[in-house]
Amino acid sequence: MESYPISPLESKSVNLSRLGPPSFEWLTKNIRILGNRFAFIAPWLRLAGLRWLIGYWIWIAVFRLIALTLLTYFMITGNHGVRFEELSDAFTSNELTFMGVGSALFVLACRWLPSQSILSPPQPLPALSKAAWLPGFTQGSILAGGIVLVFLLLGSHQYLGFFIQMDGAPIALLTLFVRTLALCSFAYFDEYIFRKQIEAPLIHELCQGEKRWIRQLQVTAGTALLYATVRWVQFDLGWMTFFTLLLLSSSLSLRAAHSKSFVQGAGFIAGILIFFQPICSLPVFGSDFMGLILMKYQSKTMETDYFTRLLTGGAGGPLSSLSLQVLLAIDLYRNFRLAKKSI
Repeated sequence: MESYPISPLESKSVNLSRLGPPSFEWLTKNIRILGNRFAFIAPWLRLAGLRWLIGYWIWIAVFRLIALTLLTYFMITGNHGVRFEELSDAFTSNELTFMGVGSALFVLACRWLPSQSILSPPQPLPALSKAAWLPGFTQGSILAGGIVLVFLLLGSHQYLGFFIQMDGAPIALLTLFVRTLALCSFAYFDEYIFRKQIEAPLIHELCQGEKRWIRQLQVTAGTALLYATVRWVQFDLGWMTFFTLLLLSSSLSLRAAHSKSFVQGAGFIAGILIFFQPICSLPVFGSDFMGLILMKYQSKTMETDYFTRLLTGGAGGPLSSLSLQVLLAIDLYRNFRLAKKSI
């Protein structure tokens, strides 16, 4: 039986019924053609930071699929009449927990990769010291507390009391502890990946010479765009949250530059997320959770007040609020001045 006489990549119409299995020469030729067409990607893949980004992005997609499969299996076996809406709500409400576990597993798995793998060997994982974590965590908690106070003063949110009752306290406290631990894991390992494994190698490889500071700012802006894009695709977020993540990532990059560690930035974002959700029950990344204190957005009374919805983020949560963006912009400017002095 004859082999492919021509490449399907070079011909628009081929009668496949008259052709036999492809020969080794045909496969080699077409792989070479595809390689030439996508050769422009090769120089970028030499950058260790971009390889880590691609690997992390693939891991997020795979781990989401695994988590959704396991959740579907347990819900179907436990309740034969489960609906798609119930499955979707259950996955959305627990997605932050899944991602906290997923980011930790990705870092731990990469530490077992051989040194000749496509991903460069991971940088040493520093110990979670109080001296590095607590200042950032305190600053993030104070910032989030100020945002919540503004919401209450504007009347956009209503305080409804404590969620934890005496009869269900053990289960509620365990759920609260698991969510808090997952957010800490997500903040710590996600910051380690972006600041230590993605941004730091890019700065080392691209920011040399006299204009090192300008190039480092360009890498910081590019990393912020990649960071916001990953979160935007991962959680299906709006444009206001996307802009908030741009400011947040830029601020965290400059904070890591002047503090020489990503741990303080991880504590900062952990303080914000924990105060918003496990404490105040506000939505984060599109995920709802019953925390220690119940606060609810007054959608009916704020429906016609566009400025208040813009200032507080409305039903989208505090991460899409203009007030948080203003405070992050101030923090960004402060970290910019500190980083410029230290570099």
